[in-house]
Amino acid sequence: METPEDVRGELGDDFAKSLYLKRLYHKDDQIFGFSHVFMPVELARTVTWDIAEKNSGYSLLTKHAGYVLKHANLSIRALAADEEQAANLRISEGEPVLCLSRTSYTTDDRPIEHLKLYLRSDISEFTIKVPGHFSIMEGIRKMQNGGQESKR
Repeated sequence: METPEDVRGELGDDFAKSLYLKRLYHKDDQIFGFSHVFMPVELARTVTWDIAEKNSGYSLLTKHAGYVLKHANLSIRALAADEEQAANLRISEGEPVLCLSRTSYTTDDRPIEHLKLYLRSDISEFTIKVPGHFSIMEGIRKMQNGGQESKR
């Protein structure tokens, strides 16, 4: 598909088109999250629906496409659910959701994948192991547009 402008801003001009995956996450028949994933369009030649359903985005990039990932930038913020988020998560508009936005980079620091993951905040928890010298305050920043998410 044509890469949305906000995602293209993260991935660069080489991503005029992307392989796009939408994933739903559920446990015990309850949906707790969904994601939008954008990857290099070339993966569409080799990634079938069966492969995509059985593998994480990380596996698709590393095992199936042969990319070596160096790092990712991850941001986490709370949002009031919009119409799409409310419908997918089976909650009311305006209810709080967690939004995780991640851009993954190759060993030569090229962005290669962008993901937006939306989680129901009432039943989800996100845990990260960080190095001992990590300061949480260094990672906090004020939102540019008042916390509103740009549209895809």
